[in-house]
Amino acid sequence: MRNKITKISTTLILCLAFTAAGAQNWNKSIYIGGDGVSELGKYIDFHESDGGTEDFSLRFSIFGNRLISSGTFSIPGLGINTNSFNNNELHIYGSSPSATNLILSANYENSYRWKFKTTDRGSAIDLDIVGTNQADQEEQLIKLSPSFSGRPELSFMNDWLVVNNGNIGMGTLTPNERLSVNGNIRAREIKVEATNWPDYVFGDKYAIMPLDSLEAYIKSEKHLPEMPSAAIVESQGISLGEMNKMLLKKVEELTLHLIEKDHQINNQQKKMDTMNNDLQEIKLLLKDKLNEKK
Repeated sequence: MRNKITKISTTLILCLAFTAAGAQNWNKSIYIGGDGVSELGKYIDFHESDGGTEDFSLRFSIFGNRLISSGTFSIPGLGINTNSFNNNELHIYGSSPSATNLILSANYENSYRWKFKTTDRGSAIDLDIVGTNQADQEEQLIKLSPSFSGRPELSFMNDWLVVNNGNIGMGTLTPNERLSVNGNIRAREIKVEATNWPDYVFGDKYAIMPLDSLEAYIKSEKHLPEMPSAAIVESQGISLGEMNKMLLKKVEELTLHLIEKDHQINNQQKKMDTMNNDLQEIKLLLKDKLNEKK
């Protein structure tokens, strides 16, 4: 370790010695202690030329226990555990089939951390995002897999998914609703919130369409009144909430028609019963008359 520090200090001394004395604040000495500790001072200045008069082209300085740079500081690329990287790229290579590549934390060094891990599960390398608790025990939350891996491309390991002000698409790249699914949905129960439930059909002021008018409408339009046509359903789909309301409304109207027809049938039956009774009485009178003549 002491040899590395000495080499770094020597390099910095050579860089400073190479510059001309015409620039401001040059000719600063670097102190190297007998214990191998180098005191670099408040600033480390770098210059693009050896004859300029600028104070610095790039300066590293200490402020508030932080190392900051003044001027443009850039590197072509950076490799961690690898010397193979391209310009403007950061390459991080692990040392095992399951490696922790990046750790993020607020102010805890060994707890409550986010970890980005690459895992070789065969056919592809997956990216796992995990969180840790106070004991730094990991909980996998998100797993990302390439499509050619044969595994689900995106897996959420928790109990919910919240997307604010956006749409979610499944089987489609252009979701135009909060949830667009290009395929089948299987569920134990679907709850749809609805308002203006059509119990008003049973109100005293509701005017039900007469059956003769309903028949004429069906012959003309080929579908029930207020219901969408087949062409509209095929092109636009249907809203489950609105469709359930309309279906219930039609069932309630049908129920009213059935009740009305039941009343009519009962009235007709009563009339027929009365007529049968009258006919029986007439038969009895005629029979009595015939007996009297005999």
